[in-house]
Amino acid sequence: APSPDGKFALVGADRVVHYLNLETGKAVPLAGHAAAVTALAFSRDGTQAMSGSDDRTARVWELPSGKPLQELKGHDGPVRGVAFNDSGKWGLSGSADGTVRLWQLASGKELGKFPKHNETVVQVAFLDNGKQTLSGSRDLNLLPWSIEKFSAVSVSTPANNSPPEAKPVEVKRKLVPVGGTLSKLILSPEGKKVSFVDLTSN
Repeated sequence: APSPDGKFALVGADRVVHYLNLETGKAVPLAGHAAAVTALAFSRDGTQAMSGSDDRTARVWELPSGKPLQELKGHDGPVRGVAFNDSGKWGLSGSADGTVRLWQLASGKELGKFPKHNETVVQVAFLDNGKQTLSGSRDLNLLPWSIEKFSAVSVSTPANNSPPEAKPVEVKRKLVPVGGTLSKLILSPEGKKVSFVDLTSN
């Protein structure tokens, strides 16, 4: 994953993430995962990184020090996609368990679970100034979700301590007629267009 300024990159090598300076070739190891690293993302300002792993967790790291900040636990399967919102205060993770989860990164608290996909979620992204998110799955669907009801400052938790479930945004038709296996989502700078890589298409 390249940094926003193009001067650094995150590289996953087995259980370790490497924060690589592309000009000098020097790398800072970010160690902590117990299984292979499967997803990587920079915050918009480049001061934090997020990684997902086959160990079913996502982790947040301080850059350039490589200091671990949070371990995000809750998924029942390997984490395949991670993303920061523009402010760097919220994070998303998508997993082979078919769910997308919304996190408050300062506390590591899970704010919500998006349980709609039938197969592995492979990519996640924030849209519309952080009011909506987008997830892509091997179930051939791109789904938009509303997160406006969640607050990054104060979130009430039900009595059973389970996180609230976010509701998908009402749409009259499928957002994108994918019809194939997604491997990558690429958003335009203004957040109004999305490109995707389809592994099953020629």
